[in-house]
Amino acid sequence: MRCFDGALPETDEQLEERGKIRLTLYEPGEEAPNLATTLAEIKSALHITPVVIWSGPEPVRDSPIHGLEMRVAEGSWHDHVRKLFQRLLSKTYRPVIVAAPTNAESRVETTLRKLSRLRFPAESDIEAIRRLAKSFQLTVESSDYTHNSKRRERAHTAKQLLTALQTGDWVEGLPHSTFHTAAFDDPFGMFRVRVFGVPDFKGLEAEAVVLVMRGRTTSHRQATYVGISRARALLWILADRAAASALPPDFVWDSSL
Repeated sequence: MRCFDGALPETDEQLEERGKIRLTLYEPGEEAPNLATTLAEIKSALHITPVVIWSGPEPVRDSPIHGLEMRVAEGSWHDHVRKLFQRLLSKTYRPVIVAAPTNAESRVETTLRKLSRLRFPAESDIEAIRRLAKSFQLTVESSDYTHNSKRRERAHTAKQLLTALQTGDWVEGLPHSTFHTAAFDDPFGMFRVRVFGVPDFKGLEAEAVVLVMRGRTTSHRQATYVGISRARALLWILADRAAASALPPDFVWDSSL
C-alpha cells in the first residue's frame, strides 16, 4: 500500500513477511488459462478457494472470466506431448511408417521449451504443437498392409497419434480437474469460484484474492488498492501490459511480455 502513498506507516514488525503478493503479466486474450493456473496453484498450496476481483472495461458478467469452465491438467501436459512425439520417433514407426523431419528430436525439445508454463495448454501452445506435427508425415496407410495384421495395426496407431497432434485432439485426452467461475451473486451452488467487481468487494476480506486486470481503465489503481487492503494472506495480480502501465512503477513483475 506504500506504493500508493509513501506517507502511510511502516509495516508492523509482527506482520512482516506474513503476506505475499504475486505479480504476473499475461498476453491479451489469455485471461482464462492464466487464471486457471493461478487458481490451481493457490488451491494446491493453501488448500483454499480464492476470491477473484475483476478490473476491466466490462462489468463482471460481460468479462472474459465470467462463466468459465477452466481445465487444469493433472500432471505435466508437457511430458504427455513429449511422450506422443517419442512414440512417433521410435523404431516401431520410423522410418517405415512415419517420416520425421531432420533433427526431429531437437526440434521437439526446442518447441516444448517455448511452450507456456500454464497448468493447461493455451491455444497458442496447441497451435505450436500442431505446426510441429505437420512436419511429420505418414509414409504408408494401414490399407497398404492388407495381409500383415501387425503392420496394419502399427500404421493405424501411427495415424491416430499424428492426427491427434496435428488437429489438437490430444488435449481432450489429458486427465484434468475443472474450475467454474460466476458472478458472486449468482445462486449458490452454480459456481466454485466467485468473481467480484471492485465496488462489490469493498468492505469485505478474503484469505487469498486474485485481481485480474485488462485493458485501459481509470479503475485499475483503485482496484489494486482494494485488493491489497482486503487480502489477508495472498494477493495475486494478473494484468496485461496496458493494465500494468497504470500501476506503481515500484511493482516488480515476475514475468514479462
